[in-house]
Amino acid sequence: MQPECVMDIGSLVHIAETLENIVARCFGPDAGQVLFVRACGEILITRDGSWILQSLLLEHPAARLMVQCVLAHCSSTGDGAKSFILLLAALLRGVQAQTGGEGPAGVGGSRGQRARAQQARLALGLARLEVEVLDRVMGRQLAPHCSSALSFSRGRSQLPRGQAARVLGPYFSGKAGSAHGPVLTRVTLELLGCLAPPEGGVETALGLADECFSGLHCTVTGLPVGRTRVLEGLALGRGLAVLCQAEGEMRVLVVTCSLLPPLSQAGCTLRLERAQDLAEARAWARSRAEEAVAGLRGLGVRLLLSGPQQPGCVLELAQQHGVSVVQGLSGEELGLVRRLTGAAPLSRARGAQLSHTVLATFCRPGPLGQVLVGFQARDGFRPHCLVLCAPVQGQAAQHRDAVHGAFKLLRLLLPPESGARGKDSGLGKGSERRGAGELGRAEDETEGQAGANSKRIQDTESETPAEGVDRCRSADPAASAREGDPSDGAVPAGSVLPPGGAFEFLMHHYLRRDAESRQRPDTRAACTVVADALLNIPRHVHSQAGRGRDFLRLHADFTAGLGAGGGPPVNEGPLEVVASKRHLLISALQCLRSLLTVDRAIAVRGKLGKKPQPASEESE
Repeated sequence: MQPECVMDIGSLVHIAETLENIVARCFGPDAGQVLFVRACGEILITRDGSWILQSLLLEHPAARLMVQCVLAHCSSTGDGAKSFILLLAALLRGVQAQTGGEGPAGVGGSRGQRARAQQARLALGLARLEVEVLDRVMGRQLAPHCSSALSFSRGRSQLPRGQAARVLGPYFSGKAGSAHGPVLTRVTLELLGCLAPPEGGVETALGLADECFSGLHCTVTGLPVGRTRVLEGLALGRGLAVLCQAEGEMRVLVVTCSLLPPLSQAGCTLRLERAQDLAEARAWARSRAEEAVAGLRGLGVRLLLSGPQQPGCVLELAQQHGVSVVQGLSGEELGLVRRLTGAAPLSRARGAQLSHTVLATFCRPGPLGQVLVGFQARDGFRPHCLVLCAPVQGQAAQHRDAVHGAFKLLRLLLPPESGARGKDSGLGKGSERRGAGELGRAEDETEGQAGANSKRIQDTESETPAEGVDRCRSADPAASAREGDPSDGAVPAGSVLPPGGAFEFLMHHYLRRDAESRQRPDTRAACTVVADALLNIPRHVHSQAGRGRDFLRLHADFTAGLGAGGGPPVNEGPLEVVASKRHLLISALQCLRSLLTVDRAIAVRGKLGKKPQPASEESE
């Protein structure tokens, strides 16, 4: 990096357009893929925006800031990397047009100072737009055009399988391509249906799949993507140290200690006065270990899950008593077992009781040397594992990230209180991890409050509306207000729109109309900049006919339909989540404001901080 980089609007536009030209090649339903060849010879073929941006070697600090903002947005919502760059580039071009900013040659002098002052005022207008305008426009003008992916049955809201598939279809098509999208959609819905409790809510299953995804999947390379499947049982990654044949149900004990007692405690010294003392101490420790293993066998324990590695004599004793051992499990894996089964790890195996054990239906080797343990359902949870197959490791990793992002995207359909409750019930650290029993009790206590927020994945469409989607708002905004809309105009949970520009066209129309009523010039300019920038996304989606003619015709027809009181059809076809588009717009605006408020980037070698100055003789 240069010792000092000027962050003028011309340079920012150039950087954003460079990133835009890269991701635009992979944007849209008919876009292609990008091939990266790294210095080590590794080849990466992808159309995933996050993977593309992470693979770039960026030098300019503004480019790094843009990519960091994109990745932070994707980590929370699971989608939107390419749309983020397209929107940010259009926003920067709009700022440049509004403020008259120039390139590096026009930075100095009074003209450059005026441009920077206008940019600062526009940044304030963007902040006011985010706080005062955006949610109100979405809730009062956009919401009546939306539909809900949630249906209602027996007083409870549900997420039907068909509606979830309509959301995931275009998502996986943009991430992995149309060839692999259907396979990933099928296995994602299958895993979600297996995790959902019969009488619980889909928010619990989505929270589990999102927060504990690393323990619910494994990747297998060298096989076609079509071999991707969902297997019953929880995959534990270390493999079996001891495998004993067992039929039917078996009891499982989880420990975080060695069954072989130490010869001395920490801080103590073992004194050997005779030659045979060491042999006697070892015999004593082995006898205690044999008592512990025999005690476990007396409780009916046939499988021991251990955090630390067990000594060889313990494994030998376990083999003799018919106890299978899985050792070297991480704290994350032990926490997941506790969450699913309620089995709290024991720090002393000698005090184990029957209440400390849980039941399992099988224990067998997994596809990659892991162990698949079929725990019995507890509070409705049925542990399953997603096996992601791909010819090469890079493709398997991309599919892994895409499936994980799908669970994040589906969680955005739920009410905010459901998402917060799902996060609160996630895995903690150390002793703060909660078992499935505690999770079940907590949900039982709040069942009366959860009420209509409890949802289920439905394998059939028998309880869904005839058209598959319910209107979440009346077509008349005034009627929506009479129906009890909140004063802040929040978009209802589950709101969806057709992909391909419906959200952008609607927001462009209503932001342009709202700008005319604004008294503050900075807020009015911000509404205009954002409204015009939103069109850059559908412009790239419908650019196949050349020079944007398809886009112009589609935009004109859409605007004419709005004037006639119509709206985008949502009764069939793919869907996109409105909450995801809202997060995308807010994240891009926050990134834009950060860029506009930085004048220069200074390279600092060494640790940042103020060095103490030595006292001078004069000061003394």
